[in-house]
Amino acid sequence: YLQHHQRLGSASFERVVPRLGLARILQALAHNPLLLGTPDPWFKKLEAEAREAVLRAWLAILPQHPGYGEVLIRHLDPTRHAAERERTFQGWREARQDAEGVIGLAALQRLPQDLQRREARGDLKAVPALATRPAVRLRYCSLLPWAEAAAVLQLYIGHPEGEVRGGAVALLLTIAGQEPE
Repeated sequence: YLQHHQRLGSASFERVVPRLGLARILQALAHNPLLLGTPDPWFKKLEAEAREAVLRAWLAILPQHPGYGEVLIRHLDPTRHAAERERTFQGWREARQDAEGVIGLAALQRLPQDLQRREARGDLKAVPALATRPAVRLRYCSLLPWAEAAAVLQLYIGHPEGEVRGGAVALLLTIAGQEPE
């Protein structure tokens, strides 16, 4: 049914996923989750009980498909699903790192804020490739709270290249505008 009646990978297909019914969604998750496209557009349209069933099925397939459905990590309750959330995050992290240990900013931004900040803090300290790339380092700082970002960016505010200095100051102002008062 899935392969013959809908164009795979299209945005229009993702809109019809909730209408497939829970049994077919779970079957697709178990056999080939990529058939469902990204879960972000359709997951939110499911009833609460169906969302919980999809989360359980998604957790079961993560060892085989660690990069699939990363947006669903936002729906794992940090208290109720603490162990699963941590295991999921570690698997996601390993799947998303490039050869130098860097994870793209767009992928990090799909994580819940606490995991974004945790990954940014750890990578800024431990990933050597970030130490030699000011532009990438600045983007990672955008995930931190203002006080932490200011401490990291202090070095770049005094950088000899004006573009790097300007980028650091602009980023601090952007972060300050996003912080609650």
